[in-house]
Amino acid sequence: MLLLNCATLLYIGVEDLRHHRIPNIALLILFMANLSTVAISRLPIAALTFLFLTAFAYITGLGMGDVKLISLLVLITTCNLHRFALAQILGIAMWAGIFLLLKGSIQGQIPLAPGIFIAYLMM
Repeated sequence: MLLLNCATLLYIGVEDLRHHRIPNIALLILFMANLSTVAISRLPIAALTFLFLTAFAYITGLGMGDVKLISLLVLITTCNLHRFALAQILGIAMWAGIFLLLKGSIQGQIPLAPGIFIAYLMM
């Protein structure tokens, strides 16, 4: 399961880097692969995460693919939500630093899926 999740998240990260798009089919594969581990008790938290990030996306320009990916990871991960949030913050910050070193400046859109993948590896 972990290998499939990592492979799918790696694919999502590469697609986000190349095309600034997160394919819905990859999100569906990730969801279906983890259907047996989805905690129904996390459904309200995932829904609230989705609503909050949707509002945040409207204000900041965050992509809806990133919103769906983070909401899905809230639903399928089994770790503590505080640990999840800290890993997301650190993973995305690490990716922003790597992106800055590679590109020289942060202008325009930053693909966040690689940072989300780094955060998943940290959990």
